[in-house]
Amino acid sequence: MDARDEKMKSTIEEVNGKMEIMDAKIDKQKDDILTSLGEKFQKEVEANKNEIEEIREEMKDVKTNLENMKNIVGRNMIAMENNMEDRMKTIEDQIKTFEKTMKNTATTGSCYVTSAPRTIQPSTYDGQTPWSSYKKQFETTATANLWEKKERDRVETRFVGAGWEGVKQIRRREERKRCIRSVGI
Repeated sequence: MDARDEKMKSTIEEVNGKMEIMDAKIDKQKDDILTSLGEKFQKEVEANKNEIEEIREEMKDVKTNLENMKNIVGRNMIAMENNMEDRMKTIEDQIKTFEKTMKNTATTGSCYVTSAPRTIQPSTYDGQTPWSSYKKQFETTATANLWEKKERDRVETRFVGAGWEGVKQIRRREERKRCIRSVGI
């Protein structure tokens, strides 16, 4: 072997040595990375396990609450059914009573009015208060009593009293104003 071959052999051995060192470093880094990833993965798995356990506990609470609500709703439904049955019984009794009354009315021809409608009496107009105030009060009373136009006029003349002449004049003025407005003057 000559010197050149020796040098080449020596260089190859040196390169092989460096490659072994590099391979060892790569293996070490690979092991470190895998260890690090494994630890991270393990931590994530543990975190996920804890989260899953918390969700399971929440689900148990939700199931318990749901069962409680079902029980409450069930009790309320039973109470409502009982209440409805009582109300239906009351209505049926009222219908029977009404039917008996109607039969008696049909056979005897008599019908009893148990209560008369209430009527609110308007105050008497004395000419001292402004007509517009009295008129508003009277209209409110008439509306409450469900009086129609004829009834309003009849009752109004009865309650105007001493101020009737003034009311006639006011009505004439109002009528003139309406006529003037309708003509457009």
